[in-house]
Amino acid sequence: MIDMLLVLEIDESTFSYYIDGESTPSISFVPYMLVGAGFNDQTAPWGTKWIGKGAKSGGWYNNL
Repeated sequence: MIDMLLVLEIDESTFSYYIDGESTPSISFVPYMLVGAGFNDQTAPWGTKWIGKGAKSGGWYNNL
């Protein structure tokens, strides 16, 4: 279980989670899509206690 993710300085990286030896990831995302900013909104800071961007470069967070 991932209950908090903080991504610093890696806006365009893809995170992939492979469960039990899968050949394709069960979960795969770029940080800005995970927090609901599909348009890669780089204005900062913005957010709620659950999701947002806390820094000008990187700083995406997700507490779900």
